[in-house]
Amino acid sequence: MWIYDVATYRRRKVLAAYFPIDKVIELHPAPGRTALLIEMHDSGLGASHVAVVDPDRGEVFMQRQAKVLSHSNSRLVLGFYDSDDWTELIEGKHLAPRRAKSYSVADLLGRPARLRKRTTVP
Repeated sequence: MWIYDVATYRRRKVLAAYFPIDKVIELHPAPGRTALLIEMHDSGLGASHVAVVDPDRGEVFMQRQAKVLSHSNSRLVLGFYDSDDWTELIEGKHLAPRRAKSYSVADLLGRPARLRKRTTVP
């Protein structure tokens, strides 16, 4: 995922994920702070994956095989499911998550940016 500045014609890479992006939601946990909530899925298992991006620094949080249950500007709630549950969820069935976890968006933005090492191809 790239952020493109139309005023300067510059772009910056803020997220490198192996999954197609389904949705980008802009959150504002505090005045002057912005977080991007990224919802993704994989084409194999069909599981959803969630990332939080600081537009100025890049990815600060990634959780695989988790579904966004709810979100607000200050709080993010993720549901976790077993591998067998994803087929039913894709079919539109409602399943309660095996467990849920709540995150403070401001705390996630306070984390260091996740940097992935580049691999070189000979």
